[in-house]
Amino acid sequence: MGLLLPALAHAQTDFRNLDRGRPFAIEDAIPIERWGLELQAAPLRLERSKLGVTEWGFEPAVAVGFLPRTEFELGLPFIVVPNGATRTASLAGVDLGVLHQLTAESEALPALALRGSVLVPAGVLGPTQAIPQVGVLLTRSFDNAVRVHANAEAALASGTAIGGSLDVHRWSVGMALDRTFVVRSFLVGVEWMLSEPLSQPGKQELTLGAGARWQLDPRWWLDVGAGQHTGASHDGWYLTAGASVAIGWRLGLNRGGR
Repeated sequence: MGLLLPALAHAQTDFRNLDRGRPFAIEDAIPIERWGLELQAAPLRLERSKLGVTEWGFEPAVAVGFLPRTEFELGLPFIVVPNGATRTASLAGVDLGVLHQLTAESEALPALALRGSVLVPAGVLGPTQAIPQVGVLLTRSFDNAVRVHANAEAALASGTAIGGSLDVHRWSVGMALDRTFVVRSFLVGVEWMLSEPLSQPGKQELTLGAGARWQLDPRWWLDVGAGQHTGASHDGWYLTAGASVAIGWRLGLNRGGR
């Protein structure tokens, strides 16, 4: 029984690991532990522009830690957009990604990770060709409760590749700050991000947002977020909500650590 305690303790604090879009666009530089498995249960996103255009989206995803300090991800973005008097609902590509942590956080250094992903064509609202993206992530903790995250990302594709996909940027830079209340298994934070939509070269977009995550039990947690876009085509507000479940902790005990 005692052998399960390290795995359970990790599960109880895993809600601190910020994945992209859950609830922030900015994510931390901490991958899932080796042999861990995390399922994102259909996180929802609602966007409404100042012109009254409403778009829905959700992206069920799975993250797996097959290698030390490395996370593999698979996401299936699905969006619903206006199409004249009707709406079009479709898969908007298949998102494949990997995050590798180069350095763990220490007194001298922040956590540093590299991210690579590719949005593969799929669905009538997906891109017309694959869109590779590369990024750098930093995380620094203060007093074991407050953390600062910084992200920079760039897409290796032209604007002609984009279909109806949401939140695909030519480049983006941003920061987030979160505060954890470990006893209550609760996290709150704010973020800002400056980006250039891939579909609108030369136009910048500023995103300001806030979000929260809280643990329901050692394996389940919920997240909610809200924010506002200004500039480019997404001038308006958005809401997000989702749930996650973590499994595979016992398997990790038999295979070794990170």
